[in-house]
Amino acid sequence: MFVLLIDRKRSVGLAILAGISTATIPYGYAGIRLLLPSLVLLAIVCFRRIEKYNLFAYLGAILAICAIQFGDFPRSLQMYFYARGENLISVGRLPNGGYDFAFVAHKLNENFHYLFKMIMGLNEKAFWNVNVASTLTPIAGMVLYPKFLVPLFIVGLVYSLAHAYTQKRFILAMPALLLLPGSGTNMMSGMGLPNLTRSIMLLVPIYFLITYGAYSLFCSLYTISSDRLRAAFSGLFAVFVVLVSAYQVNNYFHYEKDTIYGGKNDVTMVTYNEFLKPYIDGHPNSRILYHEFGPFNEWSYVVVRWLGGKRVQAMRDEGKLMFLTDDNRVSIDRLLKEGYFDIVVSAHPDQLEAMLPDTVAMEAKVSPPWYKVYHVKR
Repeated sequence: MFVLLIDRKRSVGLAILAGISTATIPYGYAGIRLLLPSLVLLAIVCFRRIEKYNLFAYLGAILAICAIQFGDFPRSLQMYFYARGENLISVGRLPNGGYDFAFVAHKLNENFHYLFKMIMGLNEKAFWNVNVASTLTPIAGMVLYPKFLVPLFIVGLVYSLAHAYTQKRFILAMPALLLLPGSGTNMMSGMGLPNLTRSIMLLVPIYFLITYGAYSLFCSLYTISSDRLRAAFSGLFAVFVVLVSAYQVNNYFHYEKDTIYGGKNDVTMVTYNEFLKPYIDGHPNSRILYHEFGPFNEWSYVVVRWLGGKRVQAMRDEGKLMFLTDDNRVSIDRLLKEGYFDIVVSAHPDQLEAMLPDTVAMEAKVSPPWYKVYHVKR
């Protein structure tokens, strides 16, 4: 996309490839979904800088891939922006309609506080030994990138905006502007707090600004230096790049990358892998009520649908596997009282028992890490 903006003579084939890669963005992690409309809007706003044939090819490729969802566009659009329903739009909604604006204001202030500290490297007390590989560390220990690079990030941000203003070139401000959609996913965190997974879109502009800051600073010092000092600065800059690269590689492979440990400590993954999958294999005709998270409706069941694939979807279509949500809790409660299910499986038992009080009296077995199996029928 940015190559098309910088070089107007690029081929239509490259524009199509750029469109295909852009259109596949929404199928990744929910936190990067804002990038697609941002890039489409950027192409439209900057249409004067892109050859018209390339622009049509780029937007056409995006349209062709996204068109598969047009058959159920309202639902696709809702799922696109709501993800699991964890965002502020969902969480801030009142049961009787409208929004709890006091909660929304408090959450935005809290999210900004955490986001600012994370971007500026202020969360972790340590300076050198910080874990930049983990994506699920506690909020107090989150470090998005090495802390000693924060000054270069600030320098790059200032240089980028200053050069864009003095040279009247909008493209020079793009790295700084790309911080906005990356920050938006964190600012809209309704359930939970800003974290490294939601910040994945911030990494590209941050590292670009760090590089831009280091290079601009080097060029400034190089320009005002004598010939002897220029050679020294060139050597120091090369050594700096090598040391930073070595630090990043060592840091990435030295620390534990996340706290799930391959799914062994993630209750929803363990529930499926250690119980639900073997149970389905051994009891293909049993009727199962499954509770992974619940309140966010179908978006609550990401893990079981991802791991189970077509088999889980087929069982759901046949009525052999039902997902408990806020929307269907009344009908599920009725079916439970009628003895429709053989077992009830929950990754969050306390929440399940609050939603379906009848499960409290059922014979149940708790297994680590704390998922629970309720036996409805013998």
